Amino acid sequence: MMAHTTFSYYTGYTYNPVFLETHGRNPLSYFFYNGSVIVQTFVIVSSFLLSYNLLLHVDKNPKKVLGLSMLPRSLMHRLSRIVPLYLFVLGLASTWWSHANDGALWTPLVEAEVARCRHKFWTQALFINNLYEPNTLCLIQTWFLAVDMQLYIVAAVLTLLLGRWPRLALKLFGAMFLASVAGIFAISYKWSLFSILYSMTPEVIRMQLTNQDSFNYLYTAPWGSLPASLMGLFLAFLHYDLEKRGFKANEHRWLVIAYRLSVPSMFLWVFAGLLFQQFTSPEAKAIFTALDRPVFVVLVSTALFGFCNKIDELWWKFLSWRGFMILGRMSLSVLLFHWSYNLSIMGGRLIAAQASVLEIGGDWMAVIFLTYVTAVPATLLVEYPLQRTLQAVFG
Repeated sequence: MMAHTTFSYYTGYTYNPVFLETHGRNPLSYFFYNGSVIVQTFVIVSSFLLSYNLLLHVDKNPKKVLGLSMLPRSLMHRLSRIVPLYLFVLGLASTWWSHANDGALWTPLVEAEVARCRHKFWTQALFINNLYEPNTLCLIQTWFLAVDMQLYIVAAVLTLLLGRWPRLALKLFGAMFLASVAGIFAISYKWSLFSILYSMTPEVIRMQLTNQDSFNYLYTAPWGSLPASLMGLFLAFLHYDLEKRGFKANEHRWLVIAYRLSVPSMFLWVFAGLLFQQFTSPEAKAIFTALDRPVFVVLVSTALFGFCNKIDELWWKFLSWRGFMILGRMSLSVLLFHWSYNLSIMGGRLIAAQASVLEIGGDWMAVIFLTYVTAVPATLLVEYPLQRTLQAVFG
């Protein structure tokens, strides 16, 4: 929400555009320019939970054997979780949203987005909006749902095929992870598709990354997030196998050290863009593009492994706070609604915006408040009951 609030300021009129053009020199701004790599955390967790839960499900039901016959049920479980609320928000974005306000920027920002959502409604509903007419963006953040669904299918198939041989699966997932990194390097170098860090100029952001091949064919493409999905599978099989063998992570000092270094290293890796941005040769840019997400994925997975094995009791207790469970349960609603508020605030302005840390921060706080106020009834009245109904019908 913070990144998209800043993003929205580039799309409107400001009294002081020089602020937006020069604030990228501030090192803290790299969390805006290069912080989008954090999204890979959700891909890891999605694949990890899918795979680990399938393995546990078979353990609790000895008569069941992992196989592709379980794929339809696994997909229906995922679809029932996402589709009801997703279609509800798409419906609002394609219809009533355009009538919520008016103003000089309302037509080029909000009504133009509504028109794109009407045009691409069916592609959004089928989770192929990142592949079909990628330059036509409806609710820009929903690229993640498409990628997540596409990789969910891949992760489910791999788990169901390899679940009976966890040791073999670990070797294959490791090999596929390295192959996917090499593939991203080849794609990047061959077709000059580089990390989004190299595309984040004021002019490109103002046009909402339209006609940016790196954004369309790498950043929002499923192969760009494939390493994260494979690492999630690797972590699930590893944790499952070690858990059955009674492995105690606390007894291995090197694991404890790696875990404690993982979280600060995530932030340091985001800042690594400061260094790599200085190298502009195609080879250097392709190397950073190939390593950017995978390195972050490895660091996140190390931290997640530590959390799962309770290496640090303090962090375990903190992250197990029930308040996080409530906020996490509304994560889909928050993901789907916040961009509409970002554009509505900017599109409804009657005067040019004053770009500053305080102004952007104020809008960010407003978006957080409005999003969560909306997320509560959306979760309780739309998402949760429809999800339970569909899961009861389809088992």
